[in-house]
Amino acid sequence: FLRDPRYSLPSDDETEYVDEEDRKKKLSEPMKVLRSRALDGKWKEMSIKPASGGVNDPRAPRHSLDLEWVYGYRCRDAHSNVVRNDYGSLIYPVSCVGVVFDPEKKTQKHYRGHAGSITAIAQHPLERNIIATGTKACLSHREATLPSIHVWSSTDLEVISILPDAHWRFVRCLGFSCDGERLASVGFDEEEYMIVKAWAWKEKSMLAKLRVGPELIFDLNWSRANPTSFSTVGRSEILIWQLKADKFSFTAVNTSPEKGTMGARGTSSFNSDGKGGNSRTTYLCSVYTKNDELVVGLQGYGDILMINARGVVIQRKARAHNGSVYALEAC
Repeated sequence: FLRDPRYSLPSDDETEYVDEEDRKKKLSEPMKVLRSRALDGKWKEMSIKPASGGVNDPRAPRHSLDLEWVYGYRCRDAHSNVVRNDYGSLIYPVSCVGVVFDPEKKTQKHYRGHAGSITAIAQHPLERNIIATGTKACLSHREATLPSIHVWSSTDLEVISILPDAHWRFVRCLGFSCDGERLASVGFDEEEYMIVKAWAWKEKSMLAKLRVGPELIFDLNWSRANPTSFSTVGRSEILIWQLKADKFSFTAVNTSPEKGTMGARGTSSFNSDGKGGNSRTTYLCSVYTKNDELVVGLQGYGDILMINARGVVIQRKARAHNGSVYALEAC
């Protein structure tokens, strides 16, 4: 009814005003008429009744939608999160979907068991079609849901195991042990400290946990020879972990060229010229070689370190890249 010429607002071009008060009065009169007609219910005479009338049908629609393709890839705040299964398909996260992409057929399959966005991914070392994914906290059905870890098959998309309430804000890193029996995860606790956990994922039980500190951890990798040892790299330190029964222990690697051995936490320092220094270095990614040597990529100038099983820095490669090293892979 607002378009009815009898009740349309006058424009400044069509109406002459004595002063500003007269202008406000003339502009307000049509609105008063409209308001009174609406209160009286007379607006109904200006509306048109639907031809078929309103029908309330509580049944679900006969047709539904199916997810065919997901564009994108999460890389802004995640590293080393693309893997390849035994069939050559690439598995990577996009939002809360685990995408299984077949590069030959140019098709996608989607694991959609998560409620929150996927922030970490890991691949089983022996059964390479088994994938683990961890998420961030989210709202699901109007209720807060803590991050969870799902272990699922990339072939039939069936879930194998679920570890609920795994961390506080989100799962930062994931990794399977070399025998595939254990799963390690890194995330936050209630006080915003990084915490490392080890799981017997088949039994859906936690083996051990240990709070590390406020410094961020960017990557986690298990030893290729020792199923109870893994490493984490992050801001200012490289940690070598040992899992014994239900307890954790760790030692920091001292990357100073003068020592190059296991040392106290917070002593990591390495400049792009190969000399020691006082700057706090950030280690972004890591991988174990077939000889069980740990290779670590640094932020900034593209430097790479190689550390043996005893925690000794045995090789430095300065400026292997022109910028930061975000991902590493070893055959």
